[in-house]
Amino acid sequence: MARTKKKKPSFRKFDSTSSGVNQQRKSEKVGKQGGGIGPLKQRIRDIERLFRQRDDLPANVRVELEREMDAHKHEVAVKEAESRQKEMVKRYHMVRFFGQKYAHPFQQRSRHA
Repeated sequence: MARTKKKKPSFRKFDSTSSGVNQQRKSEKVGKQGGGIGPLKQRIRDIERLFRQRDDLPANVRVELEREMDAHKHEVAVKEAESRQKEMVKRYHMVRFFGQKYAHPFQQRSRHA
């Protein structure tokens, strides 16, 4: 007798709404973390391009965009400084670790001597 394999029932059903929910959750997580520098830099470039292309912007719109651009530039500078500081902390931690690893045999020798 030849046995036929039975297909196991699929418990997970995919529909069009489930993928949208997952994407929404991912975007919420990014928003809570504060996002990255990329979108801020992109917005700065967009505003600068707009200023180069259109000279006929109303004064109030131009002022609002300039303020927005200045705020984004400040935020980018703050985030870059934070990332530099984290990098230096990590580097200093590594230097301390290797220094202790190097000094350990000398400490043992001095204790036994």
